[in-house]
Amino acid sequence: MMNTIRTNSRLLSRCLRLRYPYSTSSSDSAKSPAPLLIKIRSDLKSAMQNRNDDRSRLNVIRAIIADANHFSHAALYHQPVESDSQMLALLKTRLKLSKNAAAEFRAAKRDDLSDIEESQIAILQEYIDLVPVASDEEIKMLVADIVEKKLSEETKLNIGTVTKELLQTLDGKQVEMAVVTKTIRDMLLPHRIG
Repeated sequence: MMNTIRTNSRLLSRCLRLRYPYSTSSSDSAKSPAPLLIKIRSDLKSAMQNRNDDRSRLNVIRAIIADANHFSHAALYHQPVESDSQMLALLKTRLKLSKNAAAEFRAAKRDDLSDIEESQIAILQEYIDLVPVASDEEIKMLVADIVEKKLSEETKLNIGTVTKELLQTLDGKQVEMAVVTKTIRDMLLPHRIG
């Protein structure tokens, strides 16, 4: 009897480690979530306390957290959302879906549902605006530094490698990829590499 209980508890702990590998107490595997996600979770608590005041805010925040949880469990290796750039991608996806839904509701002459979507868009935009934006000058300066470094190392210089390093440097900041690509192309054009 004791052996079966011990065996079952071992199986259960093994299954839990496989299912939730990032929830162990090890300092290597326990990474902190994105700062924006922490703020959204605290906003959920305050929205739940003021439930009657703004029901749509509560619903939007719950949907954002559900998206983050889904990303954590669906992603390869079950990694939680760790950076604001990952959280920003989730928010922009949710914003795009809400904008499409609002447009469809307006086309179907459902102004009541369109208004609900518009209020959700405003709430999502508030959270997107919390992530810092990289200026064009900052992008140009960083691209110039990366190109200089790559040229001095005599490594292969192309748009992909420069973009990858730039995005790692700008982790957590919003950037317009069209501006990034144009800036990199302009910097690489004199070197005729790319």
